[in-house]
Amino acid sequence: MSTYYKNVANRPFVPEKMNILRSAICATGIDWSRHSTQRCERFFMTQQPQAKYRHDYRAPDYQITDIDLTFDLDA
Repeated sequence: MSTYYKNVANRPFVPEKMNILRSAICATGIDWSRHSTQRCERFFMTQQPQAKYRHDYRAPDYQITDIDLTFDLDA
């Protein structure tokens, strides 16, 4: 292992990054670390999803007719 990777691995994460990492791991269910079950229980659904049927659908009170997106990649 090179020194570069060793230094990166030993560098501590700030709490904000760790929270983002934990939520992503818990949402996807993919984690290869030995602490994968810690703090994941709050991200799982506690109730079964309710069925939505097409005959129960009601269109929203507003309608979006046009979308205008402008990207300025040179800014």
